[in-house]
Amino acid sequence: MLQDKTIKFFGVTAVVLAALNIYIFYKLEQSSGFFGLMISAFILFLLFVFISFEKNSLRKTNAGLFSVLEKSEQSRILAEKIKHEVLSFIDDFPDGFLVIDKNDNILFANKASEKILGVSRKNVFKRPAEDLKYFSKEQKLVAPLLESLKYGTAVQNLGLIKEDVRLRKDYIFELAIEHLTLSDNSRARLVVLRNIARAREIQDSHRLFISTVAHQLKTPLANTKLSLKMLLDNEFGKISKKQQDILEKTYENNELLISLVEDFLQQAKEEEQGEPVHLSDVDLQQLTKNMAKFYEAEMEIKKINYKFNAPDKKIFVKANVKEIKNVVQNLFDNAVKYTLRGGKIEVNIIPRKKEVEFQIKDSGVGIPENQKDKIFKRFVRGGNVNKTNGSGLGLAISKDIIEKHKGKIWFRSKENKGSMFFFTLPFKTDGDIIKSRK
Repeated sequence: MLQDKTIKFFGVTAVVLAALNIYIFYKLEQSSGFFGLMISAFILFLLFVFISFEKNSLRKTNAGLFSVLEKSEQSRILAEKIKHEVLSFIDDFPDGFLVIDKNDNILFANKASEKILGVSRKNVFKRPAEDLKYFSKEQKLVAPLLESLKYGTAVQNLGLIKEDVRLRKDYIFELAIEHLTLSDNSRARLVVLRNIARAREIQDSHRLFISTVAHQLKTPLANTKLSLKMLLDNEFGKISKKQQDILEKTYENNELLISLVEDFLQQAKEEEQGEPVHLSDVDLQQLTKNMAKFYEAEMEIKKINYKFNAPDKKIFVKANVKEIKNVVQNLFDNAVKYTLRGGKIEVNIIPRKKEVEFQIKDSGVGIPENQKDKIFKRFVRGGNVNKTNGSGLGLAISKDIIEKHKGKIWFRSKENKGSMFFFTLPFKTDGDIIKSRK
């Protein structure tokens, strides 16, 4: 920027030259040289005006820039402070955290990860994750970690990877790997190492308690059912209409308890087994036909119009036949139970590109809007189906089974208009294996 003295000099010179040129122009001869001199002086004068204007403009611009820079610096300091606080919080977290970039180099490791892996983060910072084999004292944990990282790299668009690794009785680590997108749009992976030994111990105790109680209840409930049936069949003498009504209600409630106990036992079995390991080729069409036959009498009593649409060729999936049968039975049971007399049930099996989709549609009571987000949770039943038997575990169990088979389950429903449930399963392929990680 020009100094004030320079600007004043240009101004004074321009004024003197302009005055001299005017004097010469009128008093002396009007030669072209003098005329040019006058023009140059006039240009200098305009330059002076322009420079003065630019100077004021620059002063205002610089003031604005200084203000912006000052605010930017304050924002940078605040961002650095927040970043430091977040990193300090993560560093003190009891779970281990590792951030690994797309080139498999370790960008970050917190204190807990040092303790869990038995490694100094100074030795592995910005080094390949493979180097953990040389620095870590917990090779039982490092081996599955590196294997999962390689698997996640090989499979595109892979979501969360989870695996449990038992080091010893009091150290069972849940290894979780999640893909991240950093601020510069580069890809990275977050590795979380969490000791779940205590949580697993509580879970096992809970499962054992539920299973024990259910088994203890099953026998007396079965005996009660038999006694009530004998009373209702007049095997101990004729009963009155009032007695029959009371016994029928008692019988129905006993059936509800038996159903609840069976669901408890099934849930305990599912949790204990983990992912399905006994797999076979399951003919989904034949399984569906058998299930429809099982409910044929009940659908006939309720005058339900049943329709089954399936492709001509057989559809096979690699699955645990008992578990998939349980899912189809749960969906059929709900459709028949909640469809009113004279209603409709339609089942479709649709082959997709890499999976098969099962659909079951009914014209039943539907699901209230405020219940839809809870329908797959345990012990949840729609507020409009209180008069029907059921424990509220069937759909929760079905969801667990389908997800363990690498499928998805969802629904669409409108109250008093019916419901439509869907699930997908991958097609059977050669060498299909669903590995248990328990």
